[in-house]
Amino acid sequence: MLKKAALPLKIRPHDMRHFMATHWLTSGVPLKVVSARLGHSDEAFTIRIYGHVLTGQQRTAVDAVDARLTGPAIPISSPRTLKPEYTGAYPSDSSDQ
Repeated sequence: MLKKAALPLKIRPHDMRHFMATHWLTSGVPLKVVSARLGHSDEAFTIRIYGHVLTGQQRTAVDAVDARLTGPAIPISSPRTLKPEYTGAYPSDSSDQ
């Protein structure tokens, strides 16, 4: 398989497994899905092995909160004004009469 893919012959199946796990986690695949695909008993085990690749996501989370807190204010919408109920009658146009 490695020859067919033109990859170095020194890549072990375990290396490919680690590559895929890292790729999935850094691509935003949920931890639960990655853990299941790898056959781990739970997400905690997956985090212990691959948690080092998620350090960049910590920065992303902090930056997202910072942007929300320091960005432009989100307008608070005013309460809806209730429209008068429809009575079935339309105001007559003075030119019709």
